[in-house]
Amino acid sequence: MKLSKYDNKRVRIVTPQGEIFEGVCRHNGREYTEHEFGRDEESLQLPYFLFYKRDIKKIEILPDGGPYGGYSGRYGLLEETAVCDGADAIEEVLSCEEDEHVFRLILCIEDHLALAGAGGLPDADVLSKLLSSVPGELEEKTVMEIEKTLDMIEHKR
Repeated sequence: MKLSKYDNKRVRIVTPQGEIFEGVCRHNGREYTEHEFGRDEESLQLPYFLFYKRDIKKIEILPDGGPYGGYSGRYGLLEETAVCDGADAIEEVLSCEEDEHVFRLILCIEDHLALAGAGGLPDADVLSKLLSSVPGELEEKTVMEIEKTLDMIEHKR
């Protein structure tokens, strides 16, 4: 499996445990991975997740189109895990370079806000601060979704 061919591609990664992660990945060469993560092995990186060859049972490039832009749903395990892991994980995904990762995370946060008890999200002040300080250039639909989410947080107070 040649991991470099997946650089900057929207992919679905299936782990040996059957977990499915989707997103735009970055390829990290051996030297970079060793320097940054202490392991002399190439890897693929999604926001908040790092995959070595042995962590990948199957990988496929996702096509464009469909109701979710090539993804299997509005959001997936990557976003669910980030939400459940708290503020630092949410911040890491919100600060990634790919607008679609930010957008999918916002959709996941909205669904968790709709749940009683907010589904494990950080408190309203922390979440508002994170959403209000998303860096980078965002598509209009993402900006509008962030504003919608901030309104949801305000109405829950």
